[in-house]
Amino acid sequence: MSHHDPDLQITAPLEILSVLRSLEERNTLIHLHVPGRQLAIITTVLQIDDGKQTIIIDNASEDDLNNRLLRASSLSMEAQLDRIRILFSVNGVRASMFDGKPALEIPFPDSITRLQRREYYRIDIPLSDTATCAMQLPVQPYTLKLSIRDISCGGLSLLDQDHVLEKSLGTVFDYCTLQLPEQPPLKLSMKVVRAVPEKLANEKVILRVGCAFINISNPARMQLQRYVSQLERKAIARQRGLD
Repeated sequence: MSHHDPDLQITAPLEILSVLRSLEERNTLIHLHVPGRQLAIITTVLQIDDGKQTIIIDNASEDDLNNRLLRASSLSMEAQLDRIRILFSVNGVRASMFDGKPALEIPFPDSITRLQRREYYRIDIPLSDTATCAMQLPVQPYTLKLSIRDISCGGLSLLDQDHVLEKSLGTVFDYCTLQLPEQPPLKLSMKVVRAVPEKLANEKVILRVGCAFINISNPARMQLQRYVSQLERKAIARQRGLD
């Protein structure tokens, strides 16, 4: 199923407005990022102006982050409504005000994509938190403990400093143990679905390993959902300067 499947593209102005209104009324968390750059925030729709075809959204709490967003030529947005993934892009962003506070203004998108697959948004784990995954290997070092970079109810990505999992694409690892902040240990099975080299600021190249959970139990899924929701609440609080 392609993101560009015409059956999933909404282009009618009234339908686009309806989706935007739903995002506004439900105060839905929207994950905004600048394509091709490590720049993202979590935001919400504050106000929709149908006449001007503009949307007022929350800005970031840091001025530097807002300035970088204002210089971006395009923004990509992602949210979920009724378990359906909503994707759209806009060109340009302007500084604005809402209820006497700084905000951002973006134009209406030309189209909105609805993905009805049961996909999960992955949220970054704060650098201040320690979250790890211990995996059982058939060869030395037998037990591999890696830091978790981001997580969702469907999978996670790991930071493999020594490229141990470089040739593990498609491999299923049973008996993995997730140790998440303020959570009991979580045991599950995972399949490696992606392994991509990533260069750090210090020029070191590590391996970013994407894994999908396999046959996850309902209690484990509920625990993950609680943890992901907790991360989202903390993230939006930080964006609004409440944390």
